[in-house]
Amino acid sequence: MFGLSVLSQQFWVAYTKRRDKRTSALLAVKLSILSSIFFIALVLFRDYVIAHPIWMMAYVIPSGIGIGGLITLPFSMIADTVDEEELMTGHRSEGLYYGGLTFSYKISQSVAIFLLGIILDLVGFDSSLAVQPTATVVGLGLVVAFGTLVALLMAYRFYKRYNMTKEKAEAIKKAIEANISIRLEKQCKIR
Repeated sequence: MFGLSVLSQQFWVAYTKRRDKRTSALLAVKLSILSSIFFIALVLFRDYVIAHPIWMMAYVIPSGIGIGGLITLPFSMIADTVDEEELMTGHRSEGLYYGGLTFSYKISQSVAIFLLGIILDLVGFDSSLAVQPTATVVGLGLVVAFGTLVALLMAYRFYKRYNMTKEKAEAIKKAIEANISIRLEKQCKIR
């Protein structure tokens, strides 16, 4: 899956050039949602999947490609937002935006680890057992699948609201360049 995430970067760059970042992010979320739904089937039919592991590819491929987009696209979307802020206010706050992203990521990881302890108890995980009962394994698999699905559906909702089009981002960059040129000309005249 990691390898596909890395290899998919070329696809995401090309796709984003043809479309825009919002459309690309929505596609990445849709691929990840598809893989989460398929993961539910893999969990429910785990005995069959164990005997026929090729079925894992139907999960790994869309998941790896989707994750590849979801790892990199948000960072470039933030860059466009920072550009828009610069045009509107004259200031750039990259640190604030990327710091907020990193902080949110760390908080979500902390909450997930906290919830994991509770979930392990709820599904009957017994750390003294070398092999967990089938109900526990299936329960854990379903928790992962549905938890991921809920997070992806929330991400889809947020990406739908992102209103930076390719044309708007290009216009903002041109306006910033024009403003910088004007400021440089004024500074040169002052000296």
